[in-house]
Amino acid sequence: RRFGTGALATIAQHCPKLSELTLRMSSPSSSSPSGSPSPLLHAAGFESIAARCKDLATLDITGLDCERDQDLCRGITTILTNCNKLVKLRLDISIGATPAFWQWETEESGLYSFGYLSDAIEKCANLRELSIGCHANSGGSAFIKQVGVHCRLLEKLHVTITPTQENKDLLEDLTLVAKNCSLSSLSISIKKRSNPSTGPLDLPEGGGVDSLGAPPVQKAALGSSDSALETLVSLCPQLKSFTLRVEDLRLSDTGVSKAIKGMGPCLSQLSVVTQTIGTETITAVGIAGCRQLKYLKLATPNPKPHHNPQDAKTSPANEAFKTLCLGCPSLTEVDLSNLPISILPRESELLTSITKLGQLKKLSLPRHASLSVEGLVTMLKESPSLRHLEPPMSLVETIKSQPYIHKQNEVVATFERLGISSKALQVGEHDSRGLDEARKVNEQVAKNNGQQPVLLGARDSVMAAGAGAIYSRDSQLACAVQ
Repeated sequence: RRFGTGALATIAQHCPKLSELTLRMSSPSSSSPSGSPSPLLHAAGFESIAARCKDLATLDITGLDCERDQDLCRGITTILTNCNKLVKLRLDISIGATPAFWQWETEESGLYSFGYLSDAIEKCANLRELSIGCHANSGGSAFIKQVGVHCRLLEKLHVTITPTQENKDLLEDLTLVAKNCSLSSLSISIKKRSNPSTGPLDLPEGGGVDSLGAPPVQKAALGSSDSALETLVSLCPQLKSFTLRVEDLRLSDTGVSKAIKGMGPCLSQLSVVTQTIGTETITAVGIAGCRQLKYLKLATPNPKPHHNPQDAKTSPANEAFKTLCLGCPSLTEVDLSNLPISILPRESELLTSITKLGQLKKLSLPRHASLSVEGLVTMLKESPSLRHLEPPMSLVETIKSQPYIHKQNEVVATFERLGISSKALQVGEHDSRGLDEARKVNEQVAKNNGQQPVLLGARDSVMAAGAGAIYSRDSQLACAVQ
């Protein structure tokens, strides 16, 4: 904000080939010292960019306030209207939140349209990537529909939805976007409720919206959006990345599992964070046919340290994780840190399943899970590709406690010997090139001799790891091995 309109105008004048503009804006109340008036940044600054920088391809603006920055929001629309080469747009403001983004009545003109962005998005025919917030009302719904009609080249969409009293299901509107666009990346985040101090507008503190008398937000019924999500995902067969975060109960475990089963074979990144996550979702990931899946995150927004894992020999949790690990052999990173322990299998079953992931390099275990030191060491020994591991909090506390100092040394030594890092255990990052080179040399020698290569991991020899380190000229790892 203190950059000012003049500075933007100067950039526009001297940088006509500007292709990317990123602005990180502080809140209006904190943008100037000692309470003095903020140096003005008006729509004219954006209008200068729009008039001169016709090659602008990326516009990324954060820190806008949908009520107090109406002038700036109107200025942004001039860029959308005039910069026809725009392919990436990120605005951290919410469409449909206030009259500034839809319409209101004035004494002079009666009903006056202020649907700035909803109108301007029509001109963004070349848009490939969009990240924006929408309120679950008619204004947000109209904007999403405009995107579906006019932005047919869209490939990546990130939408943050804030519930309102009207509480429209924007997942249904997103199906129009999915139908008309070939989405490769889709991210949907639905908040639990609006900021209590400001009602459905969810503005920063001091937003000045008391006059609107924000009524309470209605709670979404359990599973009320299941069908809409399933339909939406089925219209995106080319999805490579899907992120879902839902803080209320509108999606059930069954509904999410059905949606996951409808995903195509192209999926390589999947993140599911829901209040209702359970074994059905975990199983669905394994049987969805996502053989190319590289990254997986399964979590709940508020994991709690209670509920013991099921003890039955063939519990649903055991079968769910077994199915998951067998069905996703290409996984290289798995984040289970916020997964509720009520749906975790027994330690032995969990270790058996995870060690089947031969390409796994990064693993975050559930923070509240119960895992023994012996189980941790077994996991390290049986996961030769692992490079980063975050153990459960309880295990970290046990290892760091004084009576277990010898165990701590043993575990840390194992981490360091294998070049595995862990923030919780304060084991630093290590360059693994030497060990990787050792593996390559080992495989080549075995191949030349007609033998099976030995997996170099916890059972590798210091000689082999050192040879690989020296071979790769990795002096740091060579010294560590020595």
